[in-house]
Amino acid sequence: ALRDINKGEEVTFDYMTCNIDVEQYNITKCLCKSKCCRGKLLNSDLYKKELQEKYKGYFLPHVQKKIDEIKKKKSLN
Repeated sequence: ALRDINKGEEVTFDYMTCNIDVEQYNITKCLCKSKCCRGKLLNSDLYKKELQEKYKGYFLPHVQKKIDEIKKKKSLN
């Protein structure tokens, strides 16, 4: 978790942090209604610097590897 969770608090989850096929996701309308929800999950989310920073240290290794590849590719351009 990004922070401590209080007893009885609703927990939400961002699939961007762990999905093995994260680039195949393209959910244009999330129905979770969380106040911190982005509202949609797009394959382009992986390229967003603000999300990379928000979840830094919380990505599963294969997702972090993909992010590292994206960053490396950007630095070469």
